[in-house]
Amino acid sequence: LLRLMPPIPMLTRLYLVLNRAVDLILSVLVVLVVSLVAYAVAFHMGFGQDIEDYRSFASSFFSCLRMIRGGMRHNDIWDRLWESNRLLGPLFFMSWAVLGMVVITG
Repeated sequence: LLRLMPPIPMLTRLYLVLNRAVDLILSVLVVLVVSLVAYAVAFHMGFGQDIEDYRSFASSFFSCLRMIRGGMRHNDIWDRLWESNRLLGPLFFMSWAVLGMVVITG
């Protein structure tokens, strides 16, 4: 279908840029997914019995996504993680926040 359309210089340039960057984009995506799955499993195993957001792997996965996206109230989740486990709660929260931001901005 794209071959039948007349070439548009702006779209051709965009296609070339995306074609060059596809390896970098895929590598960042793989790192993000692997770290997201690892932290989702860690939060599920560490806090699944105490905190409703981490009861199943799927809810833990989406909670980690919301945490990175900024959709959660951090004070609320921090307090619940602190009450559940005073060592692992802050450790997991801070390491996931830092790692997630580094991967997304990198």
